[in-house]
Amino acid sequence: MKSNIKTGILTFNDTNNFGSLLQTYALYKVVSEKYSGCEIVNYRCKELYDREIPKPVTRLRSVRDIYRYIRYHSRQQKKYSKLCAFAEKNMKISPVLDKNSISEYSAKYDMVMVGSDIVWGLDITGEDYTYFLDFCNVKKCAYASSFGSDYILRDDRREKAGELLKQFDMIAVREEDARGIVEKISGKKAETVLDPTLLLDREAWKKHISPRREAQSYILTYFEDEKGVVKDTAVKLSEKLGLPVYNISSGKPMKGVNNIAVYSLEDFLSYIYYADLVVTASYHGMAFSVNFGKDFYYFNRCHKSRMDTLADLMGIKDRELFAGRDVAYSSMDHDAVNEKLEIWRKKSYDYLDRVFEYEK
Repeated sequence: MKSNIKTGILTFNDTNNFGSLLQTYALYKVVSEKYSGCEIVNYRCKELYDREIPKPVTRLRSVRDIYRYIRYHSRQQKKYSKLCAFAEKNMKISPVLDKNSISEYSAKYDMVMVGSDIVWGLDITGEDYTYFLDFCNVKKCAYASSFGSDYILRDDRREKAGELLKQFDMIAVREEDARGIVEKISGKKAETVLDPTLLLDREAWKKHISPRREAQSYILTYFEDEKGVVKDTAVKLSEKLGLPVYNISSGKPMKGVNNIAVYSLEDFLSYIYYADLVVTASYHGMAFSVNFGKDFYYFNRCHKSRMDTLADLMGIKDRELFAGRDVAYSSMDHDAVNEKLEIWRKKSYDYLDRVFEYEK
């Protein structure tokens, strides 16, 4: 039975990143349909907004900005417009809030839940403690929140963040490393749960998957790494398997493969869902490959704890790519992966049941 708790979900919702919006939507859908009336707290973090949202001409400040505007702006703006349209259609979202307005607005909630993504990465947010819920005095919980790295342990930031985390009623994090960080800086216990996108099963995502875009079988790549491991692996596998490589990109193309401009979440999910093999350096590329039962390989390029934890939970460390690794293609044991996924999905829902005092 759903509770009467009015919940605000604070996460990275206003970005030009497929994974960020997909995890926002997934948590919103689960909470709103099973647990509580809720809305997305549409907080605008200046650091994220300046870095990720396509800049208008009036905000160009450097030669690099001008170059990127000329080369990529129209495609990035098209992508952002489609992501915004998806969000507006599928979620209840608050007015745009900033540091001056979020405190007063949040008084309408009984609980604020800080969501997933690297919301506690102060190096990501420009030292923004809003994601530690410093603005409200209601019930405070975290679901699958992430530090991204141990950056927060390096100086006195840990003290401020630790004091704020002590005020949380319940904390769940996305990575095993984050559990230790929470305990070290706050003394609070934390649980490990799945990324929100994995709370929804394959069937739940199907209504957001557009029809197949490529008639032929293909290998899909998403996110390139500086060492070129993703591209090199995909090209070698292409030669072995006789399949073309398609790369998802709305910005800089990957050389030597078929680059496809993907602007909508529906097309993004479709290309993963219908791929024969995925090679990715994206965390959410990895997560959706797991969820959709895809054979895949992953390269862990940055904020490594998130991929490490997911690989450990699913028992798939053997799918990790390294520079110099010559991959002899093999199919994955999807039954074993699905069994582990269901176990962790249940643990994750059990945590949410306790947060919302859910009566089954």
